[in-house]
Amino acid sequence: MGFKDTLNDMLQQRFLKKYGDRLTGLRGNIVSVKVTEKTFLFFIHNLRVDILLRPERSKNIARCYFKKRTFFKKFNMIHLQVGNLVLIQGIKEKNSETVEAMNIQNLTTKKSIIDVDQPKQKQQRKIIRK
Repeated sequence: MGFKDTLNDMLQQRFLKKYGDRLTGLRGNIVSVKVTEKTFLFFIHNLRVDILLRPERSKNIARCYFKKRTFFKKFNMIHLQVGNLVLIQGIKEKNSETVEAMNIQNLTTKKSIIDVDQPKQKQQRKIIRK
């Protein structure tokens, strides 16, 4: 392993040690989406997306938010609509039930904020033999 791999490995271990017990994933349909964009000094762009999510096979509603600060470029957020099936990966806050999203995958449109390597499903072909 090179220096870059060792450094990456150390960062992953520290992150899991710090947030390992609070890592969570939610999958369900979107009930409500609120997108707030703010600009400071013409080059600092803040994006906050508040999402109310109804997990599959549940009557509860989970509250999630995604925060991103970028400089000079606006962040391109994926398209989210009410009723879309999404998978949210994030960290639960200590004192409340809200989840700070680190990655949002829209399973309806098959897009995500951070690209995740998912195995492609092979299409089965029917072979007709004579």
